[in-house]
Amino acid sequence: MSQVSKSTYYYAKGNRDLYQKTLDQFNDKNCVFSRNLLAFLESPHKEPGPFYSRHVNECSHCQQKVQEFSKTLQTIQDLIPDAQPPADFSRTVRPDIKEAINFWKKKVKALKDHDKLMGPTFLKRLFVEFFTQGLMSRTFAKGLLWACASALILYFIF
Repeated sequence: MSQVSKSTYYYAKGNRDLYQKTLDQFNDKNCVFSRNLLAFLESPHKEPGPFYSRHVNECSHCQQKVQEFSKTLQTIQDLIPDAQPPADFSRTVRPDIKEAINFWKKKVKALKDHDKLMGPTFLKRLFVEFFTQGLMSRTFAKGLLWACASALILYFIF
């Protein structure tokens, strides 16, 4: 069955009461202009225009909508973080970035040497790098610290 055969034409003379009932439900206790009010309040001109300015001063429903919208906007503005990072952001992040760059360079080198993969020189270098650099990295230390903390928590819980 098609959509046309299911639909009702509200503007037909026989559907006048149905049209009026639907319109009344749509406009029930609402101001028709409040549907467009928020779009005008958010306009790039930052002014709702003369019609809406005058209308908001006269319509209690639209005044309530403006107050609700203002509260929502203020909440959103409060939740948006500052545009500038904290003062120590660069100092805190820089070591992790350097470590990631070093790791990436080693990974690229290992991918280029994929023919020599699993050879004795590769395994020797892998072993040496793990014990000289891998165990000394901040990421490994953080992981070890979290693992210990998790183990202690589980030990005391169970």
